[in-house]
Amino acid sequence: MDTKFEFKKPDFENIKENMKGFKDKINLRREGNQSLKVASIAFVILLIVSVIASSVRRQFLDGMGNVNMFSILLGLNLVGVRIRSNGMMMFSSSTVNIGIIILLLIPILALVVANLFIYRRKIETIDRCIIEALKVGFMYGLLLAITSIFSTTRINLGMGNIFGFGNNYIAIGYKFFPAFGNGFLIAFLTTAILNYRKEFHGEYYTTDIVSDAIREFLKISLIVLVITVIVVFTKNSALYDFGISEYSKGGAVGAYIMQIAAYLITIATGGIVHIGDSSSISIFSIFNSATFTDTKLLIRIIFCIFAIAMIFVGANIYRNYRFENRKTVLHFSIVFGFLVGLVAKFSAISISGSMMQNMSSIDLAITAGTFTTFVIATISTIIFTEIGYRIAPHVDDLFG
Repeated sequence: MDTKFEFKKPDFENIKENMKGFKDKINLRREGNQSLKVASIAFVILLIVSVIASSVRRQFLDGMGNVNMFSILLGLNLVGVRIRSNGMMMFSSSTVNIGIIILLLIPILALVVANLFIYRRKIETIDRCIIEALKVGFMYGLLLAITSIFSTTRINLGMGNIFGFGNNYIAIGYKFFPAFGNGFLIAFLTTAILNYRKEFHGEYYTTDIVSDAIREFLKISLIVLVITVIVVFTKNSALYDFGISEYSKGGAVGAYIMQIAAYLITIATGGIVHIGDSSSISIFSIFNSATFTDTKLLIRIIFCIFAIAMIFVGANIYRNYRFENRKTVLHFSIVFGFLVGLVAKFSAISISGSMMQNMSSIDLAITAGTFTTFVIATISTIIFTEIGYRIAPHVDDLFG
């Protein structure tokens, strides 16, 4: 019985297809972990920065040697601090929000580096861009929230309290959900804006409106920042109303300038900045308030800059988007108002709490309501952009 073996030529095309499918599955699995990688890399970068800051904390934090690196990491993301103390004379509990807005540049820069490193392949659709940003925001927020659980620091001071029992101590801790919320907002917005600008700019009408709003907000912020720098180094008395002028010299001057610029942007767009219990500054009450004359003049100048800029924006919206959607002015204004609301949220500085001995309360603050600022800034933006939108065709006819 003869057995014949027939040699078959390998089907290289089929092998290539199988290998391609296998490679696509690997890439899909890798892409599924991209959001976690971005959040993790940004978190590690901030951890390294926090370790460095912690190692030299005596220089930067006036000898507060018990502030650990996780507290610094959460502080960079402007997460509020809970402080409880049991002393010789009283028990107190307070919440401290340190909205030093310049600190946000560090986590934003860390997220930009992480995004550029991980999202090197093109994101195919705008929906995928938003989904990836949501996933990064969730992962980053979750990392901060988990960190907040393990960041409680208790400093035992010894001896009993006034009633003769217990120990004197100071406990520093953080809340889970505020840590998650701050992390989510910072990571989501940074990732969405960066990847959109990199992949889809000019392709979608709705997202271009968002991009225009962000660009105009940054332009106005830069102008206000320059004006603030000039005022700080020429006539600092114009800013005494905000109650933080003692930080306008030395190493804190950069943080001071950005902080004042944030408050001026909030006020110029219609927001109300509350200073302490009874004082407040807004564009609507600036004419009859007890605010210094120089401060009044500065706020009026910035308000005029905002109004003129929005009128020009409205005219450009008419020329570029009038065939797309009549609600373009509204969409632009909502995004712009949202950004101003974020400035109000992250620039809030407050100390609130109580002392059990005499049930007295502590309330020191420079704050602006986030939602109120968002609504007023949106309405103000609508008014001026609508003016620009309506006069644009008449101007074009006149000079066309």
